[in-house]
Amino acid sequence: METEQDSWMDEVCRKLAEAEASVQDGRVEDAFASLKELWSRYASIVSADSSNIHIIQNFFPLFQHDIAEVCDEHPNIHGVFWDPIGEERTNSEVSSRCESWVGSDTMFPYLIYAGELPVGYVLITEETRTEEYDWLIDGIFIVRPMRGKGIASAALRQLLLRFPGRFKLQTAAHPRNAAA
Repeated sequence: METEQDSWMDEVCRKLAEAEASVQDGRVEDAFASLKELWSRYASIVSADSSNIHIIQNFFPLFQHDIAEVCDEHPNIHGVFWDPIGEERTNSEVSSRCESWVGSDTMFPYLIYAGELPVGYVLITEETRTEEYDWLIDGIFIVRPMRGKGIASAALRQLLLRFPGRFKLQTAAHPRNAAA
């Protein structure tokens, strides 16, 4: 039985195949138009607030695990990743940091959706320490089954429209993270 999720995912795959064929035929503008229409229909960003920050908190340990894999970091003695102090005993203690992002004047968390499903998040931070850029993409995460489908790119394009200025992408620069 096909679900609504399967249906829109089939359409996404079909549109990506059409775009790839357009590029191979030299019709890059057609490919971009097709993908732009797809992105506007299926990938969206929603500002995180107190009613939905729990979704980012649920994703945060997954993000931490991914970063640990890339940077070859290990969990603390309690099994918690990315705990610089080493005192957090649970992922929920670390994830509670996300609550401080809501309502901040300098940190702007967004949920990333594919259709109706939350599939990740991005954190934009206003950068006041340098004149080289205005905004820092301080973290971006997409759940593994949805990676490589253009969702993060679509989300970032939407954010670029909401935050005029110069951006810096904070990445985990490491040989094991070639995509970054």
